[in-house]
Amino acid sequence: MHRTLIALTLVCLLGLTACSSSDPADDGTASTSATTDDPTTEEADAPDAAGDPDAVLRYAVPGVAQSLDPRTANEFQQIFLEQIYEPLIRTTPDGDYEPGLALEWALVDDGAAFELTLREGVTFQDGEPFDADAVVANIEGARAEGSNLAGELAVVDAAVAVDEHTVRLELNGPGGHMTGILAGYPGMMISPAAFDTDLQTSPVGAGPFTLVDANDTSVVLEAWDGYYAADELTIGGLDFSTFTDEAARLRALRSGQLDGAFLAPSQVEEAESSGLEVVTTPQTSVHGMLLNTAHEALGNDLVRQAIMAAIDREGIAEALYGGRCTPTVQPYPSEYWAYDPALADSDLAGYDVEGARALLADAGYPDGFAMTLSSYPQTVYQRLAEAFQQQLADIGIDAEIEVATDLSAQRRAGEYDVVVGPFQAGRPDPSIFLEDHYTPDGRVNFGGVAFEGVEELIAESRQATDTAERSTAIAGVLEQTVAQGPLVVPACIPNIITALREGVGGIVTSVLGNRDFRRATVPPS
Repeated sequence: MHRTLIALTLVCLLGLTACSSSDPADDGTASTSATTDDPTTEEADAPDAAGDPDAVLRYAVPGVAQSLDPRTANEFQQIFLEQIYEPLIRTTPDGDYEPGLALEWALVDDGAAFELTLREGVTFQDGEPFDADAVVANIEGARAEGSNLAGELAVVDAAVAVDEHTVRLELNGPGGHMTGILAGYPGMMISPAAFDTDLQTSPVGAGPFTLVDANDTSVVLEAWDGYYAADELTIGGLDFSTFTDEAARLRALRSGQLDGAFLAPSQVEEAESSGLEVVTTPQTSVHGMLLNTAHEALGNDLVRQAIMAAIDREGIAEALYGGRCTPTVQPYPSEYWAYDPALADSDLAGYDVEGARALLADAGYPDGFAMTLSSYPQTVYQRLAEAFQQQLADIGIDAEIEVATDLSAQRRAGEYDVVVGPFQAGRPDPSIFLEDHYTPDGRVNFGGVAFEGVEELIAESRQATDTAERSTAIAGVLEQTVAQGPLVVPACIPNIITALREGVGGIVTSVLGNRDFRRATVPPS
């Protein structure tokens, strides 16, 4: 078997970039950084002195743990889940893959099945054995009605235990993307004995940490001495505290109440002047607009092209993010394998108000039309919505802003015109994001718009597990969807900015936002 390695002011928002930066976002997808420039290294050098192996690392997060069940959790719960539930496949810092509970994996029988060889001698946190039967039970449970993961596993017809340590997934289509899927929520293994218990209060996985307490303000975990790589754990536990206010978060870090915290771009200088280490990393979460193709105008290709041309990405990146957000027309950073360099210099990336007006007129909307921008409640997204509102007004589109209280539910139901916020495009696999948005039956393509050749290219991208082999087909999808008018209109991809107090290190993240605290170090108090 082959082992896979795998605003300021409104005038600033109109595109003037000489204004000072505004308060940035509490990005729900935010994670700790891997490095300032290279996501393949640890986010901070390990301290010279050994850390305290019994220390509890105190870390501020912008949201609460709404669900500790991978089958029902939303994308913002990952930082909690991945500490408790070991995945079958782990994600490397640059977005490739390495062994987790599975040591090897491959497409077999000419792609008709995906086979995994499991790590031996592993138990769950309740003492139950981890084996092929446990994996089969997890996969079947994730495919069941009521699971949020059924769509990701639609290509799986059945899971079969070949022997105690070999699992075979029978497929109904190309399955090269299964590597990424099994590195995400569907691959997070729950003890089958805990399937019918309350995982919010008593989650049972095979990961490095177990739950001590979870409430509306914190999640406290302790290191598990039964973890298969327990000798690699360098801290005694984790205390994730919820701080929705950026200023309060930084104050708590400066005062010594925290060991690490997410930062807004406007806070970098203050943090550095306080002696904190500030580190950044790229990510596959893009800030922009999600257009609902069920809206009469937004289902028109020319209208979406006009909206793309109406956005001043450079101006938004400077005015709202202080230059710490990379302007882009695609959802992937250059550090990630799915990035398409051909789009960086494409004419499609230009800011062209007159061209946008002409496209609207050609689409049958010479006087524009009305729509609603639904924003997440964080300040950055409201300001981003204001920027979009004014730039869309320049081409005749009347966009009203509403701040939604349960936008995730509205998104699932398709009850919106446009969503303004962060959009995770790489996790669990780029082809899932592209399928959801750009195939006629895609979960987010509520108007059923067809994008020429995209279904075939997505299928082609799943013929292999090697990311280098897959990248050409993914690039073809990106180029077609950007040219035809994408559903996700990017503004920029923000760097994730994290501050750490002196002596804290060893925290690693991937470009997909996976956080690895196993080798984190906290200095003795």
